[in-house]
Amino acid sequence: MLDPSSELTRLETKKEALLREIEDMKKHIAEGTTPTIWPRTIATPYGIPPYTAPSPEQEKDFLEQQRNYISTQMEAIKKRLEELEKGE
Repeated sequence: MLDPSSELTRLETKKEALLREIEDMKKHIAEGTTPTIWPRTIATPYGIPPYTAPSPEQEKDFLEQQRNYISTQMEAIKKRLEELEKGE
């Protein structure tokens, strides 16, 4: 028999993780960036499928996403530094 309190705890933990993921996605949408997360693998009844390296096109897309994200972050840092320098 399933313990209701442990099941509730498990579901609350899962809910919190999903809420954090939603907030992260909202942040990326607001910033106009794409999260740099490899597609999740789907577990099969026999376990997680073996790792396969990304194709050159997938790797290129991933690296472009990282470049865009880093570029956005660099611009935000530059802007903030300019604001701080003006305030001094």
